[in-house]
Amino acid sequence: MMLPIGRGRKAAFTLIEILLTVIILSTGTLFIFRSFFTSLGALERSSQEIQFGFFREEKIWQGKDLFRRDPAFRLQERGLADIRGKEFEWRLSSHPLLGRPNLYGIELVIYEPESRRRVSRSLRYIFISPEED
Repeated sequence: MMLPIGRGRKAAFTLIEILLTVIILSTGTLFIFRSFFTSLGALERSSQEIQFGFFREEKIWQGKDLFRRDPAFRLQERGLADIRGKEFEWRLSSHPLLGRPNLYGIELVIYEPESRRRVSRSLRYIFISPEED
C-alpha cells in the first residue's frame, strides 16, 4: 500500500542546518588548533627564558668572581651563545656607581641579532667590593 506524499515524511535536517553545523564545528576546531599552537609557542618561549636565566646567572657569577679577585678590574666582554638552537649575542660590562670606589654595577645584555624585532634581555647587578685597608 502506498502512503500519500504529505503524511509519510520522515523527520530530517535541512541542508541549511547541516551547513551551519559544519561551519560552527569547523570554526570551533580552528580555534582549538590555533590555541594549541599558541600554547606550544608559549611553552617554547618559557623554556628559552629558563635557559636565559641559567646563562645570566652564570655570567653574573663570573663577573662577581673577577671582581673578588681584583676589585680594580673593569669588565668588558662580548660573545655568542647558543641557547636552545638559536644564536644570541651577549655583552657583559662593569662600571663604578655614584663615584664610590667600592660600588660597581655589572650589566649583562643578551639579544638575538637576526630577530625581526630587536629583543634584548638585560640584568643589572650591584656589587660592593671589600674596602681596601
